[in-house]
Amino acid sequence: MIAVGVLSACSSPGVKLPDRADHTIQREEARLAAVIGAQTPTILGALGTCSVRLLRQDATASFVWAECGTGPPINSGVSAPMRVIGSDVTVPRDGTQYTKDIHTLFPDDLAEIIEEQDDTIRP
Repeated sequence: MIAVGVLSACSSPGVKLPDRADHTIQREEARLAAVIGAQTPTILGALGTCSVRLLRQDATASFVWAECGTGPPINSGVSAPMRVIGSDVTVPRDGTQYTKDIHTLFPDDLAEIIEEQDDTIRP
C-alpha cells in the first residue's frame, strides 16, 4: 500500500515515469539536456542551456519535458515537451497546432498527461 502511495505521488495515474534517483536516468537526462541545448539556437534563437525530465524512451525516441533558457544580454526561454530522435529535437507548435502535435509526437498516455500540464513531468 505504501508503494502505491509513493508511485501515485511521483507520477500521474497509470503512467510510470523513470526514477530520477537512478544514476542511469540522471546520466541520460544530462545527455538529452546537452542534445537539446545544442539545438537552442533553432528553438530559442540563441545558444542556451536546458534541464530535462525524461518521460520515456523507446527503441527510437526519447520523450522529455525540457526547460531551456538563454542568458544576458537577451533572455529567452521555453518550457515544453519535446521528442528527441538522435540529435533531432521536435517541439510541438504553438496555438491551434499544439494539441494535434502532442498527439502526433507522443504516445497516447504521455500526450494525456502533457495536456493536463501535470507538474510531475517537469524538470
